[in-house]
Amino acid sequence: MSRKIFLILLSIALFGLILFLPALETQAQAGTAYQMIAAINQLRANNGMGPLEEHPILMSVTQRHSEYQASIGQGTHYGPGGTTPKDRARAAGFGGGATIFLSENWAAGHKLSIQRAIYDLWDDPAHMGTMLGTQYKYIGAGVAFDGDYVYYTVNTGAWVGDPITPNPTANVTGVPTTTAVPVIASTPNPDGSIIHIVKAGQTLWTIAVIYDVPLDDIKAINGFTENTILYLGDEVIIKPAHAATPATHTPPRGRPPPPPPPR
Repeated sequence: MSRKIFLILLSIALFGLILFLPALETQAQAGTAYQMIAAINQLRANNGMGPLEEHPILMSVTQRHSEYQASIGQGTHYGPGGTTPKDRARAAGFGGGATIFLSENWAAGHKLSIQRAIYDLWDDPAHMGTMLGTQYKYIGAGVAFDGDYVYYTVNTGAWVGDPITPNPTANVTGVPTTTAVPVIASTPNPDGSIIHIVKAGQTLWTIAVIYDVPLDDIKAINGFTENTILYLGDEVIIKPAHAATPATHTPPRGRPPPPPPPR
């Protein structure tokens, strides 16, 4: 009897191991959050840039968001209650109450590897901007699983008042840029508009700070999003031209009719 029970227990254990092995294989292929950060910092090094610093708050919020995505079986930037990446980071204390700047990448796929996420799914200007943005100082990453499906989240961010350590910078093509140029406010044009021409190393939030204009206002005027990347020579509208007053047109008045001839 004892031998029979032993064989039954052994069969159950082997069956459980067989079920568990695919999950272990998927996690081994996916890698960890720290490996994701190392891969992104290697990407930055390949482009002549310094590494981003791991931030504990961003590590926490990205891990929770990856787990949330796995729980609903869907990749998304929105969290419980419709929260955005910036909402979640701010609520967790990132920036300590200062104005924060944050960008997020997420990726989901069957046995998705870190390399495929970075160099395939995120191989476009918007996603590369999250990883190669010169305006960001900190990084956090999370990874979660739903069976063989892997969910990655990466946040990069900074806040006003926290100086960014100068690093060699490059654009997304890997061609080194010139030394960063301080933002100097442009003179208003005769029509009242103010246009800023982007120079090396300038970011949208530093432009907003120098012109003392809310960042969200500049985004709205120019149609920018959270992931908009600025390039040398881009024109950023700080203040649109005055609305032209429509000219009024008075139709010519006809001549009065001639007086009747005398009788």
